[in-house]
Amino acid sequence: MNDKVMHFTAFFLLATLLCYCTNSSRLWRRFGWIALTCIVYAVLDELTQSLVRGRSPDVQDFLADSAGTLLAVGLYFVARVQWGRRRNANCNERTSAILG
Repeated sequence: MNDKVMHFTAFFLLATLLCYCTNSSRLWRRFGWIALTCIVYAVLDELTQSLVRGRSPDVQDFLADSAGTLLAVGLYFVARVQWGRRRNANCNERTSAILG
């Protein structure tokens, strides 16, 4: 498997896990912090590779990490917003049926 695909997949899964494990009604703030955390981790991961003999930082690895993070957070955000809208619509229908 291509190295960049592995970087993308690892950070996609990390960001998805963080989205799933955190909870806040402030969605923009929550998902912004998750994206920022993963991207900072990607930078630190690449920078620390220069400390290991035979390894070196790679900007393309960082870009793959960032792309995986941003796609995961974006998809989770859209799914969360859609789920919230659907849930509110169902609650409104039930309330109307009870009161109606």
